[in-house]
Amino acid sequence: MRLLSITVLAFLTFLPPLFAANPSLEDSILTERKIWEEFFAKNLRYPAEAIRAQESARIVLSVKIGPEGNLDSLFLVEDAPEYFQDHVMEVFSLGTSLWNKAILESRPADARYLICFNFEFGGTNGPPANRQKMAKDYIEKGKPEKALKILDQLIEKQPYSYKNYELRSETHRQLGNTELAQKDYMNSRLTKKKVLSEFDVVVYGQVTRRVETSLHL
Repeated sequence: MRLLSITVLAFLTFLPPLFAANPSLEDSILTERKIWEEFFAKNLRYPAEAIRAQESARIVLSVKIGPEGNLDSLFLVEDAPEYFQDHVMEVFSLGTSLWNKAILESRPADARYLICFNFEFGGTNGPPANRQKMAKDYIEKGKPEKALKILDQLIEKQPYSYKNYELRSETHRQLGNTELAQKDYMNSRLTKKKVLSEFDVVVYGQVTRRVETSLHL
């Protein structure tokens, strides 16, 4: 039997860079939020059944935060095949022991937030292209038509990533689509407020197995 070895990347969103060019004392402090999100980055795995099926999925949890900043309740906004769902709920259940209202940072308590888990099967030919970076490069080179095509696909695939809306807003601005640019700008702000965390778990490759963490910036 051929052993499929994989590389898994878990991306965190809405975090300051862990390794800044000129780190301050504050950057070096392991905050409650970093502890919380790094726990998920280290414990999320791609279900073996999903690898065999070459399947991707997205699971979205809606989490109610109580008036005192406690985890009050949660329900599934978007579910997926049972093996994805069971794994996410198991990791989330373990992670609740690390919950602290400080994780909210400047966000208000007594509110509901989303936590998104994106599982992407990237194939066996190496890491998938960073399409968000490709779109950003096109914007910087003044090629908004090419950027727009990529961003439309990304937003359809990852509708909870505020950065994609932010980039598409700039794309529409370059194209002279003022109304659409304003709409995406507002979507970016609203998404950033309502999504507490977003984790991308990407599996690909047949050479080595390792876990890497990176950040959506």
